[in-house]
Amino acid sequence: KAIPKEYIEAAKVDGASEFNIFTRITLPLLRPIIVFVTSTNLMSCWFVFSSVYTLTKGGPGTATMVMGMYIYEQAFKRMKAGLATAAAIINTIVVLLIVIFIHLRGYRGGLYGR
Repeated sequence: KAIPKEYIEAAKVDGASEFNIFTRITLPLLRPIIVFVTSTNLMSCWFVFSSVYTLTKGGPGTATMVMGMYIYEQAFKRMKAGLATAAAIINTIVVLLIVIFIHLRGYRGGLYGR
């Protein structure tokens, strides 16, 4: 619904294949949505901690351990505040770098009307 039908109709009139319509019209017009969803999903990974802790507490073994669980375990169960802080900072930097990369790639690719 976000893609104007005129673009697709014009491409069909010009003889574009379905693959070309998807790669040259549909996908570029959906890039802002893809960037937003990817960024918010990366940042919301922190909120999965409560579900994992409530349901499995990271087990069996470490099968459902997520980064937030690891940081919690290091800080409060093993009393290694330095290791937990370092893991949290590294995790934050990695998430920020990924989000910045996604946004810069979006700008370079002509994403936001440039």
